[in-house]
Formats: sequence, C-alpha cells, structure tokens
Amino acid sequence: MFIHQASESMLGYLFQLHYALLLLLSDENERVSLCLEKYDDVAIVDEKGNLSLFQLKLHTKQIGDLTDSSTDLWRTLKIWVDWLKYNPEKLLDTKFTIITSANAPQSSAANKLHPENRNVSLAYNILKSAAETSTNKAHKDYYTAFLSITQQDAEQLLNNVFILDNSGNIEITENEIKRKLRYAIEPKYISNLFERIIGWWLKKSVNALVSESPVFISQREVQSRILQIASEYRDDNLPIEEFDETIVPKYEKSNEKLYQAQLRILQVSINRLKIATKNYYRAFTQRTKWVNDELAYIDELDKYESRLVNEWDQCFTQMEDELNRIGTTTEENKRSMGIVLLNKMEDKDIRIREKVSDPFVMRGSYHILADNMRVGWHVDFKTLLNYFVLHEEV
Repeated sequence: MFIHQASESMLGYLFQLHYALLLLLSDENERVSLCLEKYDDVAIVDEKGNLSLFQLKLHTKQIGDLTDSSTDLWRTLKIWVDWLKYNPEKLLDTKFTIITSANAPQSSAANKLHPENRNVSLAYNILKSAAETSTNKAHKDYYTAFLSITQQDAEQLLNNVFILDNSGNIEITENEIKRKLRYAIEPKYISNLFERIIGWWLKKSVNALVSESPVFISQREVQSRILQIASEYRDDNLPIEEFDETIVPKYEKSNEKLYQAQLRILQVSINRLKIATKNYYRAFTQRTKWVNDELAYIDELDKYESRLVNEWDQCFTQMEDELNRIGTTTEENKRSMGIVLLNKMEDKDIRIREKVSDPFVMRGSYHILADNMRVGWHVDFKTLLNYFVLHEEV
C-alpha cells in the first residue's frame, strides 16, 4: 500500500514539473518567467509583474469528481485567500488556475469557473452555501477562511479563478510538450529532443526547488536550450550526451587495456592515464549511443577512424624518419619521441562532423584505435604490445 502511494505521489510530482514546462512553452508572451513552489505549485510572471498562479492536481488511483465539498478545491481556495490577505494589491491582476485530472460535475461551483461555463455569481453562492452548511470538520479552516472575506472580494477572487478539469495525465502532457517541439527539429528526432529537454528541465527545477529564494526560469531560456539541443541533430552535427563518470573504472596495472599499456610504455603520469581512461570510456559510450539512436552509422565511424589512422600514419612516419636520422637511439629517446607524437595527435582537431567540436571524441577514438593496435605511440609499439599480449606484462 505504501509503495503504491509513493508511486502515485511521485507521478503527481513529475506531472507538476512536466505541466509547468508545458505552461511556460504555451504562453504567448515570450517574456514570461516561471517559478516553482514559492508562490504556488507554479507561478508565471510577465514583464509587468502580473502573476498567474497554478495548482496542479493529478489523481491516478481514483480520479473522482471536483464537487462542492472537494478537498482539492477548498484547500486551494484557502491557500489563495491566505495569500491575498498578505498581497491585497494583487487581487485585480492575478490569475488563479486549478488544473486537475478530476471531473467538475455540471451543477458544481467548479464547473461554473471553467473558461467555457463561467458564472461567477452562481459559483460564489454555491461555495458560500457549502461553507455555511457543511459539517465536515476537516474542512472547517477552509470554510472559515473563505467566509472571512467580503462578498465583493470573494467574487473578485473567483472572477480570476479558472478551473480546468479532466486535464489528462502525464502521458498526455508529454505528448503536448512534443507538439510544442515539433517545429524545432525533424520529426524522427522529436523523442530525442524531448528526453534531453526534460532531463535539463528536471535539473533546473530541482535547483530552483532547493533554493531558499525564488528562482525564475524564463521562456526565452527554455527556447534557447531547445534550439541549442535541436541544432545537434542537424547533418553537420551530433548530440553530445552528459557523461556519467562513475562508469569509468579505476586504473589498475593488473587489469589494464592495451591503450593503457601503450601509455605506460611511455611512462606517462598516473593522472594522464586517468584522463586517457575517461576519454576512452566517454568516446566509446557516446559513439555507441550515436549508433544505437541511428544518428551515426557504422560506416561513418569507419570512415572517421580511417581519417584518424591516416593522420597518425603521417606523423608516425615523420617520427620514424627523425629517429633514423638521429642514428643510435636509446629507449629514453624513443619514449620522448613517443610522447611528442601523442601530444601532437591529441592537439589536433579532427572532427567526425564539422560542428562536433568536443575534443574527447577524437582523443577517445585514438585510444580506441590504440586498444586495437591500429595506432601506437612508441616506435616499437607492435613488438612491445605483442609481448604484452603474450605475457600480460610490458
């Protein structure tokens, strides 16, 4: 029972955050900003300071009705009455909205506050009668708060109250958000864009919720983020996912891979080994996701690797010629020249696509190639690595 309640509560929380994003994207004024939980479940403010307050109610177990004795309705009205007592100057220019998955019966006060069925005077009379005649002790504070304000103020409040019942669920909300995104990207990438913008939005929301002071997220910021992500799905670009560094294993000599052995041959520092390991796993993970999401194909990766190998081959041959020119060379000379080669390759800017500028893609790809012995840094890397494979030690 507890688990079910917890899951319903979590769905309600996610519904609130998803719907908040939908509200922000749906506002025709691009200069509005949104705040979570400080003024109400959701508050939207425009450039003139006008507020729109929203209460979001999702019911998954028992949808029920928004009757004249509904706890959702009366609890919300008390919240707004209390808020107005501290902000009486906001009575005329604040819009109050309840968005609920419940149904408002035709004869109910909630139904008379729907945008299409408005009758504020009748709604007031129904609510006043309910507050005066109800014997529900749990609602006593709600009724007392409502009856404590004048009829004129109550009707003015209700004049600015809108109730949107039967407002769907989290799946419907997600589909509506996707509709808002459809002009930003090709249809086949809508789900990719949605997942990434929702991930970003949830992080922004959490940061806002834990802040002691109100945090406002502007529509312009959201639109800018949408366009930035969408641009990564064009023909000259690829999306770069956030990387979970916890998947990078700790370097251990007893369990090292060939690309790590190649670096150890050069006697690089442990920090450089760690950075190389991170680049290797990040590039491997990113490339795999590109293929799985059908954003890049195997033949494109093959062609990219061929370009990397061709560039390496040019530089490796130059290193060989330089070592031959020197004549007698020590192991120290070979390692030094290998580090020079490694530095030179990591400083290059060879992109899989024109706008994929993140260096880890190329650097990690070189380590993937090094792990397959298609490239190497020490002039004798093949001989040394063959020995490593046979004896599991360099």
